[in-house]
Amino acid sequence: MKILIVSATDKEIERFVSLNSVKAGWNHIYGHSVVVGYTGIGVAMASLKIQEYLNLYKPDIVIQAGICGAYTDSGLKVGDTVMIQSESIADLGVLHEDGMKREFVECTRLCNPDTYEYQSVAGNTVNMACSPYVEQNGSAEVESMEGYGLFLVCLHYGVKFAEMRTVSNFVSTDRSSWNLRLAVDNLAYGLSGFLENL
Repeated sequence: MKILIVSATDKEIERFVSLNSVKAGWNHIYGHSVVVGYTGIGVAMASLKIQEYLNLYKPDIVIQAGICGAYTDSGLKVGDTVMIQSESIADLGVLHEDGMKREFVECTRLCNPDTYEYQSVAGNTVNMACSPYVEQNGSAEVESMEGYGLFLVCLHYGVKFAEMRTVSNFVSTDRSSWNLRLAVDNLAYGLSGFLENL
């Protein structure tokens, strides 16, 4: 299987790259041909770069791997690795006196038609991490800044995809919960195991 792994930054999957001796170009990992690409931060850059990578590599599946924040009522803890089953742009709307209203069709939640043997959650894609305008009303368990771009592009082009993320923090302006090293390590093990069983 030809697999494209994308991450917003090299830091998020540096442990995976190290564990599997990933080099530039195609790599032979767990019986698959695997190539790694980086998109940059944010939904716009993710959408653009994933389209470019699809044209360049023509993969059978795209796996977006990275860290995420968990909402405090999600039941998740820092270090948990999850598979994102749906995505919505959570901070696209109009600011009114009583708060932000999500008024656009682009706010519609997109769903991955494929499921995997992994804990599945709903994701919010945001332009501002820990945004005070996003209602944490149980519609999602985690937030990231690129997931919607993966869903939008792969659904549009009919390419199989998966989004795997590890919780690095709780969604809050209090940064005391952040544990990037644990998240990066756990993501590496989770992603390696996913490839081995794919």
